[in-house]
This record gives sequence, C-alpha cells and structure tokens, in this order.
Amino acid sequence: MIKRISVSAFKSLVDFELNLDPKFNCIIGLNGAGKSSVLQLFSYVSALMEGKIDRWLSERGWEEKDVASYFFPTRETFDLEVDIEFSDKKLRWRGTYNWKRGLCTSETLTDLSNDQQLLRLFQGRLKTKRDSFPDLMFKYSGSILSALDGLALPQEAAIFRKVMTNVDSHDLLSPKVMRSGRFVSAGKIGSAGEYLISYIHNLDKRSQGILLKNLYSYFPQVVEMETKTELNGTLSLVLTERFYSDDGSHVDVLTNAKHINDGMLRILIILASQRSSSRFQQFDEIENGVNSEITEKLVETFIRSPQQILITTHSPLVLNFIDEELAKNSVHLVYKNSQGHTKTVKFFELESADRKLEALAPGEAMLDLHLSDVAKEAENFRSKRLEKL
Repeated sequence: MIKRISVSAFKSLVDFELNLDPKFNCIIGLNGAGKSSVLQLFSYVSALMEGKIDRWLSERGWEEKDVASYFFPTRETFDLEVDIEFSDKKLRWRGTYNWKRGLCTSETLTDLSNDQQLLRLFQGRLKTKRDSFPDLMFKYSGSILSALDGLALPQEAAIFRKVMTNVDSHDLLSPKVMRSGRFVSAGKIGSAGEYLISYIHNLDKRSQGILLKNLYSYFPQVVEMETKTELNGTLSLVLTERFYSDDGSHVDVLTNAKHINDGMLRILIILASQRSSSRFQQFDEIENGVNSEITEKLVETFIRSPQQILITTHSPLVLNFIDEELAKNSVHLVYKNSQGHTKTVKFFELESADRKLEALAPGEAMLDLHLSDVAKEAENFRSKRLEKL
C-alpha cells in the first residue's frame, strides 16, 4: 500500500505531503484548493513508473510545462518522494524529475527498515544492491524503473514499480467516453472510462455475474448485462431492466450503453474497478451524477473495497456515512495558504472540527464550519507542528 507522497513543486502543490490511511481516504476542500491536483500527482507518478508521461499528458491535452509550479516559472525540476509498505518491508523512493527532459535525473530506493539503499541513479550512473552500470547507454522516459527488466532490478524495486504502475486514476470520467466501446486487451478501465465496456467484455462469466449482482444491489431493476462486438470493431453494452405490473407480469426493457444514465455508468465503473488487479483506485468528486439515496451504499462500497481508495468530494452527505473513528484518520482537508500553495492536514485533527465531532456526524461537522476559516486554522496548526519538528 502507499503510505505517503510528497512533492516540492507540482502545479499548486508546493512542499506538499500527504500521509494515507491504509484502506480509505477522502479529500475535502474549497473549489480551486487543489484537490484534483492531488489525484493528478498520484497518476503522474504512476505514469513516470511506466515511462508513459507523453500518453498521460495527451489524455489531458497538456504540455510538459503544465505540470510545473507557476510559483517557480524558471525551475525545470521538482523533487518527489513515495513511501510504500508490503509484508514486512517499508520502502522510500526519491526522485528528481526534469519535466523539460521528460525523465528523472536522480533516483534512490531505500529500505527504511534497515536504511539499505537498494538502487541509486545519479549523473547517468546506476547502482543497485547487486550491480553497477557506470554509463547508461539507453534512453528512457520518466523513471529509470520503467526501462529496466525484472532481472536487472532488486526484488524490492520490482515490487515498488508494480505497486505504483497499478494506480488506477478515474479523474477524467466522461459519460460520453464511457459509452464509446473502445477495445483494449489490457485489463484497464481508463482515466476517462474509455475502456469500461471492453473491461467488462473481457471478464470471465463468474466475474461478470458478480458485477451484475453488485449492480443489482444498487438498481434492482437490472437483471441482465451483455456485451458484444459490433461490425465496426467497437463493443456495445446492453442492460436488461425488468419492470413489474400489479398483476405480477413483467416487461423487460433493453437499454444500450448510449442511453444508460450517467449515474448508473459511474456506479458501474466503481463496481467494475473492484474486480481489477489494481492496488490503488482514485475517483474525483464521487457525488457527481449520483442520487443522494444511494450515497450511503456508495460510501460503504469504497470503504469495503479490496483496494486502497482515494476520493474527493464536496458533499457533507458522503462524510456522514463514514464512521467517526475512520473519519479521524481518513478525511483530509486540502487548502491553499496565504501564498497560494496547496497544503493538507487531517480535517478532524483541527480543534474546531474535532469539537464539532463530539456532537455531530462527520458531514454535519463539515457543514457547520466555513472551510475558508478552517483553512486559516489549518495553516496555523501546520506551522506549529512544523516548529516542533
């Protein structure tokens, strides 16, 4: 699991650090505070580990310079750190990324349990705990980890790469794109949901049955789900909805993906993602297109997910369905300080929020506070904590 991420200067994230709950994490904050940028940071680092930064930028219609912090217009690099845990291992990857060159110019991977350096890249020279490569004779994009095969990497480095390349970010979800039926052989749903139908099509019958059962728990009228290949090479998805008359008879209505409502498509993606091999899933503004009546079930789905989850929301209702103890560890306030830099603290570590929580549910506590005032409190809290270090 991912324990922590930090960056020196990525968009509005300046000297930014986020410590994660092992299972469930929820980001709240005002519009423009940088919530989406936090999700972009995770997916960007994942793209670094795959060596697919160009594709990541293309999906968003961005240029390389768009990830640079506008507070440092002449700086071409930023520093990154990621901590992960697995079994009895704690690893820390550090990298300096040059966005203009499109690669990490220095990297280290350290076993925090014994402070052993497992890998080091510096000035074009790579050293692992087994081998040394005095001069790299090949080109790479993103992280050096993306360019090395498993035999050249220490086992820990291969595991770190696998964890980070298995980050699934759904921060660009588009109902129109979800309906497109694009085909792909890999088990990915896509940041915009472009491979949703293909992903369902490639599931085995048992997994499709489980997915249908889970969808039925949200929408009891859905009794069948079918995918098929069209003549033009795309895939189509058809849901059968069953409606009953007072006399017990029923009518089945077949609905093609292009007519499935947006909320149902979003729920389908959330449920389908839990069948994937990904270890980390993130979703932006989960309340979009979803009726309040199913919010409790949606939050429960995230909390019980087999993967580590990171979501953003503006909705106090979402927080109301998070257990108080879990809320204390998992709800993160993202805000901008007086300099415009995005920072974060655990929301219920703040005195005003904690005091509200004594009498109110987590969402009601959020609703009863002005987040602009809480942001000022958060910055004072964060400054005092840094002084103690």
